[in-house]
Amino acid sequence: MKHRISFEKAFSALTGHEPYPWQIKLFARFLDGDVPQACNLPTGLGKTNVITIWLIALACKADLPRRLVYVVNRRTVVDQTTAEAEKLCDPDKLRRAGLLTPLRELSCMAEGDGLPLAISTLRGQRADNKEWSMNPARPAIICGTVDMIGSRLLFGGYRIGFRARPLHAGFLGQDAIIVHDEAHLEPAFQNLIETISAEQLVLERGDIKPIKIMQLTATARCGDNSTFTLDAEDMKNEAVNKRLQAVKRLRLVPVKDDKQAAAEIGRIAIAHKETNAAVLVYLRTLDSLHMVKKLLDKAQCEVLTLTGTMRGKERDELVDKPAFRSFVDKKTRRSTVYLLATSAGEVGIDISADHLVCDLSTFDSMAQRFGRVNRHGERDCARIDVVHPESFGKTGKSGISTTSEMDLRRSKTLELLRTLPEPTVKDEDETHLLDASPGALSKLMNEDALLAFTPQPTILRTTDVLLDLWALTSIRKKMPGRPLLEPYLHGLAEDQQQETHVAWRKEVEMLSLDVLADHEPADLLASFPLLPHEMLRGATNTKGSGVFTHLERLAQRAGQTLVWVVDPQDEVDVKPLEQVIQEGPERLYGATILLPHKIGGLKDGMLDGDAIYEETVQYDVSEMSSYCARVRLMEGEENNLTKPLRLVQSIVLDSDEGVDDTPPRTWEWWAQLPLEGRRSTRRDVTLQDHVELVERHALRLVRALRLEPSLAEAVIAASRLHDCGKECQRFQSTLGNMHYPAKVLAKSRVQGGSERFRHEFVPSESQCTACRPCA
Repeated sequence: MKHRISFEKAFSALTGHEPYPWQIKLFARFLDGDVPQACNLPTGLGKTNVITIWLIALACKADLPRRLVYVVNRRTVVDQTTAEAEKLCDPDKLRRAGLLTPLRELSCMAEGDGLPLAISTLRGQRADNKEWSMNPARPAIICGTVDMIGSRLLFGGYRIGFRARPLHAGFLGQDAIIVHDEAHLEPAFQNLIETISAEQLVLERGDIKPIKIMQLTATARCGDNSTFTLDAEDMKNEAVNKRLQAVKRLRLVPVKDDKQAAAEIGRIAIAHKETNAAVLVYLRTLDSLHMVKKLLDKAQCEVLTLTGTMRGKERDELVDKPAFRSFVDKKTRRSTVYLLATSAGEVGIDISADHLVCDLSTFDSMAQRFGRVNRHGERDCARIDVVHPESFGKTGKSGISTTSEMDLRRSKTLELLRTLPEPTVKDEDETHLLDASPGALSKLMNEDALLAFTPQPTILRTTDVLLDLWALTSIRKKMPGRPLLEPYLHGLAEDQQQETHVAWRKEVEMLSLDVLADHEPADLLASFPLLPHEMLRGATNTKGSGVFTHLERLAQRAGQTLVWVVDPQDEVDVKPLEQVIQEGPERLYGATILLPHKIGGLKDGMLDGDAIYEETVQYDVSEMSSYCARVRLMEGEENNLTKPLRLVQSIVLDSDEGVDDTPPRTWEWWAQLPLEGRRSTRRDVTLQDHVELVERHALRLVRALRLEPSLAEAVIAASRLHDCGKECQRFQSTLGNMHYPAKVLAKSRVQGGSERFRHEFVPSESQCTACRPCA
């Protein structure tokens, strides 16, 4: 029975404002189980509220997937989706909206079981927390990048461990709606998920609840009559119209060539210094950004920088700074503030600058940039200055001029911008200005505009054979015919740069090769995985500023230092840094390199090969309580975290045990894990109790998921039989069970022998008292 929920009331309770007409119409379609394949909506009109609309419709028992997977471009470093998702974490808001009870019914969760909505975000305490993969009946919102979601959908799962990969692929590939934000930026990924969807619809495969796909964009590469977009009713709405007609005065500023652009951008930006404004500055390259920053610093301006090369921790801290908040709430501003950003600040960021100064990029990029200025239409004097070269192309030594594909598209973008109309209202001293409002820009969107978009990459064909090969997760080594995932997620672009991630960890320095002989680095990272806030990324081999260049500088003073190189298959190689350099940058393509904190190399949240170690800098941030509940302590040290933790690793650091009567040091790693997630627990759990608990849980799941009878019976039978092999004496000895066979355990608070015994392989004829009734 569908719940009677007022959409307008519920939406207002969750968001704090009334819905736009398009949001009401989309809710009506969701209520009928109809998910549009494409939504083309201008920036600033609340398209991320698709999440809220889906949740309300789901609570009304609409025929919709239980999981919403919100996929953002990998350049996104400050995402609005996190803010929207976190608004839904408040039980009081859900109760006022009338959603709490129906969501509990949908997930079969009692009041004491926690929030009946799992949320995993890109940043903050809920970043990639995997709560969504614990209960298939629990509605979930999963925010992730193309790399994060795409790799897991294809059984790859960067940095999650091979055991979890099938689970994540199942949760993301069934009973899920994939909302692909700014889909025009990642055509290869869009093609990939459409291919997967088509494979699922093949009748003989019999997928129970195949994925649904909705691409969401403000600058679509193409569209047809089936695309969901604004209509005449939306245009009559006062708030919508105000944003579409937001004042944005565009001035095109020519310079001789691109080399002169940074100086001119700096000069124009400094002219805003005394206006008490929030000034946004976009630049295509890091070198240009650094040049402009030097000019602004020299003029004693207040400057923030936002780039894709910043570590997650520092990016997260950036958005909480008062200066950054002035781009969100002008009431907090006391003086002119500048935000310098690369393309990382173009997508997924909800800010509204007073003025914009930038260089010339492609049309889709420019539309994103313009969308961050006077976003809500509250200013009547917003200014945009675009600095562009007088001519495009380079002349070689032979005198022959060549123009790259990117420059051809930038040139086409300039032609389009020149066709914008003059503002209908302007001051007498405002000459040579153009109207760059969202309404004016939308009129340029035609077939010609596509020639000004970022060049589309070569899209590789995904076949059912490849999907089967990727699904062989137990084969962890490289396998003939099984390619890397990255080209299938992003395509092959002519000027595409390979990337490398970097993080700092204590274990890289503390664990010797002798210790690592007993503790596989890959297993250590699986039990204490890398989280987004720990890592920074950058182009591997950009001349002068790439990751490899910075590592070369570090190697000059610490070449013998051991580092960990994690390849795209999560295999870990431990070697001296100088050996990494000798192997060349290709070895680091798509890899993650873990550095010891004493090597330094971190400055202002970015990799810097000249930066020496400083005690005041936080290098290893893997245990920050604001992000995760986990800690690593020397045995006997007190754990000051309030949340209950479980021991996941116990590492003896000294190989010469007992020398000079000194007991060996033991390094204990503690983390918050799901109840009964491992062999060791805080208390003994008998096999009988465990099997009964799992069976009760399985009954709740099949009831909540409304599975067909034959499948439901199979799940219940599996819950009863899944641990029969644990009654074997060898397994009980690994648990340290001294009371066997009088007492048979499933989990133990102590760990016995170190033998890796797989109870799943015990012959089925073995007797199991806990499971005998169903055998």
